[in-house]
Amino acid sequence: RFGKIRPPFVNSGMIEEANSLFFDRSYIGDDWERYDLGAQLTGRVGVLRGWLAAQNGNDNGGNQHALTLRGMWDVVGGGAERNYEGAWNAPDGLSLSVGGAIYYDTDTDDQSAQAIEGMLTFNRLYVAAEYADNGDGLGSLYSWGVTSSFMATEDLEVAARLEDFDRDDKADLYRAGVNYYVRGHDIKWQIAYSSSDSNAPLASAQVLLLGLTVSF
Repeated sequence: RFGKIRPPFVNSGMIEEANSLFFDRSYIGDDWERYDLGAQLTGRVGVLRGWLAAQNGNDNGGNQHALTLRGMWDVVGGGAERNYEGAWNAPDGLSLSVGGAIYYDTDTDDQSAQAIEGMLTFNRLYVAAEYADNGDGLGSLYSWGVTSSFMATEDLEVAARLEDFDRDDKADLYRAGVNYYVRGHDIKWQIAYSSSDSNAPLASAQVLLLGLTVSF
């Protein structure tokens, strides 16, 4: 692939936002969903998949560049990583994928990051976890998140997410939601509740969202 592409760092940053379980991506996914000019190679050997991307990086057209290397192992059932989040349309039985990625930008010192992640589906159940550690040049922040969902009926999915950030204000984010699929992730009704807990007063909030997602 050539052109403006997302760094192949974590699945939550690579999928389209309309295919997320909630209105917003996870914090890690939102941090890595940015587009950058470059080229990417993707390949598969049996149960192993790999991505290698060379992109412009932070200097915006200068002589520096950014490299991303990502690998995934589809351990069981052909793997659980897809271009959407959740248990909707998941195959029967157990599916599991695990992997990790590294990112390095030559623009500044310690402008690097590492991530590990895993996804599991078992019939109507979905569980995913992700962890990212950014170097000083990328904000010196590590964070993790765990997401789970369950198909209560063929069209109704309930979901929850917990995220934690290594910040001085000890911020945590909790989300819960329900999706009703009219035509998969292309047309779905969503209701979601988010609550952030932090020592910083302005970072503590509760939000209730109700909406219709339509994508083409």
